[in-house]
Amino acid sequence: MAGALAYRPDASEAALMFQIKEGSYNTDSLIEFLTDLHAHFGADQITLIWDNLSSHKSKQMKAWIAGQRSWLVVERLPGYAHDINPSRWSGATSRQSSWPTFAPTPSTRHMPPPSPA
Repeated sequence: MAGALAYRPDASEAALMFQIKEGSYNTDSLIEFLTDLHAHFGADQITLIWDNLSSHKSKQMKAWIAGQRSWLVVERLPGYAHDINPSRWSGATSRQSSWPTFAPTPSTRHMPPPSPA
């Protein structure tokens, strides 16, 4: 899944936009997602806050971004910054340690979460 948390500078009109596709994302599929995002927002400026996934910083992606400066600004997160990564906030209220993170099958069983130390 590729996702974008979008809002105006005055914090109005917030929206969570995402795209789901089969297989994993790579540079080409992320460029397609960003192109679709640009088409959706038209002439609006987009600031992209990215972690350091390899396809986010590939040579092909860097070259593509260089040609998009009229509408796209990229800010990169530090190497390990899960606590300040906006994409991690979207499900923060729904992430409970007692909820399974997998689909139950006959070979899986619910295990209670570990007790706090």
